[in-house]
Amino acid sequence: QRLLDRMATTKASGKAAAKPQDAKAKSAKKAALKGTAPKAVRKVRTSVSFYRPKTLRLQRKPKYPRKSVPHLPRMDQFRTIQYP
Repeated sequence: QRLLDRMATTKASGKAAAKPQDAKAKSAKKAALKGTAPKAVRKVRTSVSFYRPKTLRLQRKPKYPRKSVPHLPRMDQFRTIQYP
Protein backbone atom coordinates (compact mmCIF):
# COMPACT_ATOMS: atom_id res chain seq x y z
CA GLN A 1 0.00 0.00 0.00
CA ARG A 2 2.77 2.43 0.95
CA LEU A 3 4.61 1.62 -2.25
CA LEU A 4 1.52 2.38 -4.31
CA ASP A 5 0.96 5.66 -2.47
CA ARG A 6 4.57 6.69 -3.05
CA MET A 7 4.34 5.82 -6.75
CA ALA A 8 1.09 7.77 -7.10
CA THR A 9 2.61 10.88 -5.50
CA THR A 10 5.70 10.71 -7.73
CA LYS A 11 3.52 10.34 -10.83
CA ALA A 12 1.35 13.30 -9.80
CA SER A 13 4.37 15.46 -9.04
CA GLY A 14 5.93 14.41 -12.35
CA LYS A 15 2.80 15.51 -14.23
CA ALA A 16 2.72 18.81 -12.33
CA ALA A 17 6.34 19.44 -13.25
CA ALA A 18 5.67 18.55 -16.90
CA LYS A 19 2.73 20.96 -17.23
CA PRO A 20 4.77 24.22 -17.59
CA GLN A 21 7.14 22.49 -20.02
CA ASP A 22 4.17 21.21 -22.02
CA ALA A 23 2.70 24.72 -22.22
CA LYS A 24 6.09 26.07 -23.21
CA ALA A 25 6.43 23.45 -25.93
CA LYS A 26 2.95 24.24 -27.26
CA SER A 27 3.71 27.95 -27.38
CA ALA A 28 7.00 27.20 -29.18
CA LYS A 29 5.12 25.05 -31.70
CA LYS A 30 2.61 27.85 -32.27
CA ALA A 31 5.42 30.38 -32.72
CA ALA A 32 7.18 28.10 -35.21
CA LEU A 33 4.03 27.57 -37.26
CA LYS A 34 2.52 31.06 -37.20
CA GLY A 35 5.62 33.17 -36.57
CA THR A 36 6.23 35.72 -33.84
CA ALA A 37 5.88 38.94 -35.88
CA PRO A 38 2.54 40.75 -35.69
CA LYS A 39 0.35 40.78 -38.79
CA ALA A 40 1.49 43.47 -41.21
CA VAL A 41 -1.02 46.25 -41.80
CA ARG A 42 -1.17 47.63 -45.35
CA LYS A 43 -0.63 51.40 -45.57
CA VAL A 44 -3.65 53.32 -46.83
CA ARG A 45 -2.78 55.75 -49.62
CA THR A 46 -4.76 58.98 -49.53
CA SER A 47 -3.26 60.61 -52.63
CA VAL A 48 -3.02 59.48 -56.25
CA SER A 49 0.33 61.25 -56.79
CA PHE A 50 3.61 59.82 -55.61
CA TYR A 51 6.09 62.36 -54.28
CA ARG A 52 9.66 61.29 -53.79
CA PRO A 53 10.66 61.71 -50.16
CA LYS A 54 12.86 64.67 -49.27
CA THR A 55 16.21 63.24 -48.25
CA LEU A 56 19.23 64.75 -46.56
CA ARG A 57 20.95 67.44 -48.63
CA LEU A 58 24.38 68.38 -47.31
CA GLN A 59 26.02 71.75 -47.90
CA ARG A 60 29.16 71.95 -49.99
CA LYS A 61 32.42 71.76 -48.06
CA PRO A 62 35.18 72.50 -50.55
CA LYS A 63 38.66 71.26 -49.77
CA TYR A 64 40.29 74.28 -51.47
CA PRO A 65 39.13 77.57 -53.06
CA ARG A 66 38.38 77.28 -56.77
CA LYS A 67 39.86 80.72 -57.48
CA SER A 68 43.38 81.20 -56.19
CA VAL A 69 43.15 85.00 -55.72
CA PRO A 70 39.95 87.04 -55.42
CA HIS A 71 39.89 89.98 -57.84
CA LEU A 72 40.04 93.53 -56.55
CA PRO A 73 36.80 95.43 -56.10
CA ARG A 74 35.63 96.93 -59.41
CA MET A 75 34.36 100.07 -57.79
CA ASP A 76 36.38 102.14 -55.32
CA GLN A 77 36.48 105.79 -54.26
CA PHE A 78 38.55 106.90 -57.25
CA ARG A 79 36.56 105.26 -60.07
CA THR A 80 34.01 107.35 -61.86
CA ILE A 81 30.69 105.98 -63.06
CA GLN A 82 30.83 106.26 -66.83
CA TYR A 83 27.34 105.34 -67.93
CA PRO A 84 24.89 105.98 -65.11
